[in-house]
Amino acid sequence: MKIGPLVKLVCASIVIVFIILSLPYIPIFEIEDIRVLGIEAIPTSVLDVIKPLYGENRFSISFKKTERNLEALPGIEKAKIRYRFPRLLVVELEMEKSSSLLFDSENYYLLSGNNIVSISAEDAKSLSEEYCITEINPAFRRYLEKYGATPEFLEIISLVDELRSEKGNLITKVCYLESTLTPYGQLELVLGNLFSTIFVRERVSKSRISDSIKVIEKEVGSDPALIITRQMVVYDLYKDALVRRKVGSV
Repeated sequence: MKIGPLVKLVCASIVIVFIILSLPYIPIFEIEDIRVLGIEAIPTSVLDVIKPLYGENRFSISFKKTERNLEALPGIEKAKIRYRFPRLLVVELEMEKSSSLLFDSENYYLLSGNNIVSISAEDAKSLSEEYCITEINPAFRRYLEKYGATPEFLEIISLVDELRSEKGNLITKVCYLESTLTPYGQLELVLGNLFSTIFVRERVSKSRISDSIKVIEKEVGSDPALIITRQMVVYDLYKDALVRRKVGSV
């Protein structure tokens, strides 16, 4: 007895449906390893999203939903999940390029666009591998929460990020100081290894600050007493001058 084409098609369809329905229950597809790419240290908030995926079957995981959950986290611009047979998930993260970390002496915040978002200390520690931490006072933090970041402040943050990329091993602390005299504000850059602090008093370029740091490096290198005594040397940087104050004065 011959089996007609329609019967064959129905049987094949039933087999395919059975296989598809069985995939979520096949142990070989259970995830044993997850690799996160695109970030130096993994924030706790990211781990909270991907940890539940361990042991889950690849076919029971909604990649799109997980990607959306990751992209909703502070600092994450884009997330892409790929599966590698038989038990590996690869999570690729793209960080927001315009973000920066802020600290108001108690809590950490992520500056994203013009707005700030509160984040945990654990996430801040992880994200500090990607972004520079700028200290601000609580009053200015409240201003940012209410009104958002001004163009002048965003300009300073951009300058800080550029300096971190170039002089990150020397700049150990950054503080933003509000100014009643100018909307631009001022920067305090602590060069811990050089026992020096630069107060940027006026609007200057990155190259101007970089050149000043080179001058300070040379001064400290030629005066070993500064390192021996470990006294902080304070400098004021203006558009046309780098002024050294007395050692230890603030």
